[in-house]
Amino acid sequence: MAAGRPDEPCWCTQVTIPEALIASLTEEARGTACLCAACVAAANVSTPVSDTVSDTVSDT
Repeated sequence: MAAGRPDEPCWCTQVTIPEALIASLTEEARGTACLCAACVAAANVSTPVSDTVSDTVSDT
């Protein structure tokens, strides 16, 4: 779901989300919360490639 529009793919399915950024979310938020593109970009700049995952944060 992208911005409440389930018919459009979310930008987050096309980027790498650092594991540390996902780990910073509460258990309840993982898999459901949206992260902003700026936060993901900033985390990717400061995160080694080996510490990233290509999975999305949101399952919907």
